Amino acid sequence: MNLKPGQRIELVSMSDDPHPIPTGTRGTVTLVTPVVFRPDDAWDQVSVEWDNGRTLMLAIPPDRVQVVPGPGQCQDCTGHGNSPDSAPCAEHERPEWGGE
Repeated sequence: MNLKPGQRIELVSMSDDPHPIPTGTRGTVTLVTPVVFRPDDAWDQVSVEWDNGRTLMLAIPPDRVQVVPGPGQCQDCTGHGNSPDSAPCAEHERPEWGGE
């Protein structure tokens, strides 16, 4: 599963930055770039416009986020645009990633 530009996220943890974004801060994904040095050494570099005005990128992993619903998205199907009253769709995605 990959993040997509336009998705709303909330930071779960950012452990390697000397001036991290605070846990719980929300933002909007603007760009996702896969970085692969070797098959066992890959991550996503994620550009985010944080609601607090910062634009610090994420490296997933080790950074961890969860997708949060935006307008018109149901809690169970963030990123799919389902209405809040609809049943979870067949493409339901795990809402948190970046950890082991």
